[in-house]
Amino acid sequence: MSDERPYDPILGGISVGAKGLLSGTLGAIVLDNETHAPLLLSNYHVLSEHESAKEIQQPYRPVGRVIALVKAGGKLDERVDAAVATLLGDVRYWASIEEIGPLTGIVEPEEKMHVRKRGRETGLTSGTIESVGATLPIPAGPTWQAVTMTNLVWIRGPFAAEGDSGAVLVDMKGRAVALLVAVGETRFGQKLAYATPISRVLTAMKARIALQGIGGYDLTSPADRVFAFDYEGTGTQTSNSR
Repeated sequence: MSDERPYDPILGGISVGAKGLLSGTLGAIVLDNETHAPLLLSNYHVLSEHESAKEIQQPYRPVGRVIALVKAGGKLDERVDAAVATLLGDVRYWASIEEIGPLTGIVEPEEKMHVRKRGRETGLTSGTIESVGATLPIPAGPTWQAVTMTNLVWIRGPFAAEGDSGAVLVDMKGRAVALLVAVGETRFGQKLAYATPISRVLTAMKARIALQGIGGYDLTSPADRVFAFDYEGTGTQTSNSR
C-alpha cells in the first residue's frame, strides 16, 4: 500500500515529487561535497522530469509541503538517473531511512549480495542481486534523449513497483549499495528491478552520504559536530562550567 504520509523530520524511503509532475521515493539525505549543504537524493525522472519545475513536495499526494528546490546538475544518461534538491532552511531531517535505520557508508554491489530497500509504494522489501552488468533501454522523455543504461544492478522478484523509483538499496551492514531506477517485467511475467551503483551516483551528483550523528542529523557536516573540553586536565568529564 502506498505510503503518502507527511514526515517531519524527513528521511529516506518516503514519498516525494516535483510539484504537479511525477513522483517517487526520497532515497537518502546526502551532502554537497563543496558546501556541505544537506540535499535529498532521488532519480532525475522523479525530481527533474520537467526542468522548469523546481519545487519538491512531501508527500506527493495529497499536495504536501514544499521541502526542497531542485539543484542544477541532475542527469539521465547511460550511467545514471539521478538528481538532488537543496533542502529549505526550516526543513528538519534525519540521516536515516524509514524502517531500515541510519546508513553506515557505501559499498560496491556484488552478485548474490542481499539487500533491502524502503520505497513509497511497496514499503520495506528484501532481495538478492543477480547481476551487476544489466542494461536497460530508457525511452525519450520531456528533457532527455532515448538512452540505454548500462552496468546496472538487477534483482528478480517482487522487490519493487512503480513509485519506488529513487529508493536506496542497502546491504545487511547498513551500507548504501545502489539507487533504484526502474521496475520492468519479462515476457514470462517476472518482475525485474534495476538500480545504479551508489558510488557512480554520488560521483555524478558531487555528493556524499550523510551519516547519522547528534540528534539523528548528520555526523559529517561541520554544523553537527561538538568538542568536549577538558578544562581541568583530568581526562574525565566534569560538571564545572566556565
